[in-house]
Amino acid sequence: MLGAGLPPVLAANTPAVPPAPTVRTADELAAVASQRLKDDDRDAAIEALQAAVKTDPAHGSAGLLITTLHQAGRIEEAYALGERYRREGPRNPRALFRYGWLLAFIGEVERAESLYRDLVALNKGGIYEAWGNGELAYLARARGDARGAVAFMERAVAARPADMISRVGRAHMMVEARGYGAVPATLVLGWAQRLAGDEAAAARWLDPLEAELFAAQANATVRQLGMEPMNAARQLAYLAVRGRREEALQLAARTPTLPLYGAPDPRDGMYASLVGAPEYEALLTRSRDAVDAERQRLGLIPLRREGR
Repeated sequence: MLGAGLPPVLAANTPAVPPAPTVRTADELAAVASQRLKDDDRDAAIEALQAAVKTDPAHGSAGLLITTLHQAGRIEEAYALGERYRREGPRNPRALFRYGWLLAFIGEVERAESLYRDLVALNKGGIYEAWGNGELAYLARARGDARGAVAFMERAVAARPADMISRVGRAHMMVEARGYGAVPATLVLGWAQRLAGDEAAAARWLDPLEAELFAAQANATVRQLGMEPMNAARQLAYLAVRGRREEALQLAARTPTLPLYGAPDPRDGMYASLVGAPEYEALLTRSRDAVDAERQRLGLIPLRREGR
């Protein structure tokens, strides 16, 4: 023991040994980040996630870090981190999965598809074989490739039936394979039944959905996953499908941007009743401008100049 055996005066003046610093694991740091996101403190969440990834570069929190950086407007950092994991290969599938989201959000759809194909090939039998095929299905829908969308979703279902909610997921692709963004299967099915004139069947899909969609607006998990724009898109589509046009336009007016992932020009289908309304058209313009601003910051050609 430090100071033992010394004269009392010397022992009393011997400095105490400072306690060893607390070393947190990546899991503990990720838990801190999760709580900070629930508290709406994105900067603190990013700091904790960065520490988690520094502690363990293969930790799954790297994917959440990519999304959270993007949501915080730090697009260059999110993109650089995603590129780093892409170059390093398959050791962190969660990071690659979230990087695919980012690429799709900024209009780099072909690169997103390539990444998801690699992810599927490298994760046979795993959850990312299913999820990767699911994302490929959404991207195929965005191109208007109905058969391709169904084929990818069938593969996703075959890989992990329980995880992909097989019957609903497959029906989602069967009834509407053109693509209107990341919307719940029940919304697409309800919309299809309504178009077919079967209001009773439509109500069975749509009635239970409202509470779920609108409760998610204040749900901490939505913020944690950085899915606020996707949730806004779902709510907008729901209101439009239910014929609640004025509410939909009020939501459009207060929504900063919609994710254009899966819906580069959502001017028909579920959103048809909103086309031409100033609030909706302004929202689409804001969304495209936001994407092009991010692309310019990353040195990519703006979508408008590419004619998209």
